Amino acid sequence: GTGVNTFTNLLMTFVVGQTFLSMLCAMKFGVFFFFGGIGLIAILFAIFFIPETKNVPIEEIEEMVVHRHWFWRRVVSGTKAPVNALRSGSSLVQISRDASGQPHLSMIDPAKAAQVGMVDVSPTGDAAAPRAYSAAKMDRPGV
Repeated sequence: GTGVNTFTNLLMTFVVGQTFLSMLCAMKFGVFFFFGGIGLIAILFAIFFIPETKNVPIEEIEEMVVHRHWFWRRVVSGTKAPVNALRSGSSLVQISRDASGQPHLSMIDPAKAAQVGMVDVSPTGDAAAPRAYSAAKMDRPGV
């Protein structure tokens, strides 16, 4: 993640550095409006498409983005939520919704979760990953 970010940042810096003088000669002061417009588009994207997550518990971020955000709920509609159970010591924390759509956390025994098919069980008997991750893990041996 960080390496890709650094590479992309350096690549774009190189591109801007190589093209800026040519653009300045061709567009004169208009080049500053060009880059200002790109910055304005980035600011508007951040304001309208990236929800604020300050003081929001990690358990509610998926609910907030996938189910309540005006744009992303349409883009990801019909996809199964990737995380519906989190590992917490010897128990699993199940995230469920009540009739009003509010998320609720409850503790569930890993053996019971394996019985009802919520999680896969590793060969050692430990509850492994939530069911939603099982297909991805099968494709990558040793994970």
